[in-house]
Amino acid sequence: MSGRIIAPRSTWRPSRRRGEIVDARADVYSLGALLYEVLAGVAPFAGGDADTILARVVAGPPRPLAEAAPRVPTDLLAIVAKAMARAPADRYPTARELAADLKRFATGQAVTAHHYGVVQLVRRWIDRHRGVVAVAGVGVLILVVAAIGMVRRIVDERNHAQRDRSRAELSRAAAEDRSDALRALQAASSVQRDPTAAVAWLKQSRIDDRNVGQAATLLDEALAAGTARHVLRQADWVYGVTFSPDGTELATASKDGHVRIYDVAPAPRACSASTPAGSWRWRSSTRAAPW
Repeated sequence: MSGRIIAPRSTWRPSRRRGEIVDARADVYSLGALLYEVLAGVAPFAGGDADTILARVVAGPPRPLAEAAPRVPTDLLAIVAKAMARAPADRYPTARELAADLKRFATGQAVTAHHYGVVQLVRRWIDRHRGVVAVAGVGVLILVVAAIGMVRRIVDERNHAQRDRSRAELSRAAAEDRSDALRALQAASSVQRDPTAAVAWLKQSRIDDRNVGQAATLLDEALAAGTARHVLRQADWVYGVTFSPDGTELATASKDGHVRIYDVAPAPRACSASTPAGSWRWRSSTRAAPW
């Protein structure tokens, strides 16, 4: 034996030493002291003779179990602290409640002696339902991976569509540039033999900073060569054209056998319906000019 003197645990009850009424809560204190010694490897009030130990019991609580046994779980520390509370009202009412809390601790449940935060409750629930959490985690991971794959596919398809649109726009722009170049060539080749056609080609072209100078030059050349003030369009071939004696009307003879009369002062417009060629003649003699 070590020769150490330890007072009977029944005397470790502060209420007894203070002369207070002893009930089941005093036994709870003794059980708490026993748990303390089992966990820490040393009695809560060890050291010295019996009188010294008893004086320490009355003087105050022992060294915190968290210091004497740092590896003891928080829940178990709370159980021992509640069992050894200085005020009887703060302890378990009976040893049955103490045993119930110990059973909860042993089965992984929340103990009544400890106040849990939300994070602690969630962590304890996860610890108790590891299988469910693992399956749910795998399911969530699969969903996340699938969602990432879908998002990436959507992004790829969008990028592909944008590239297609860009290529289509470039192709369209290139085609329009070629068409403008062809119209400019047609206008340049027509400016001497048919200035009016040259102006018509210019009107169909896009005029911008790149070709405004060339277009202005061609327009000046067409105007200098003489362009028609008005252009009359008919659906069929025109075989003959002549002006009225006063020059205000114009008659055309078409392949369909009709003569059409236009008012050309100040702008050309049809002034009468088409008339069969055999029933029409100017009041004064006129000469048909070839088209």
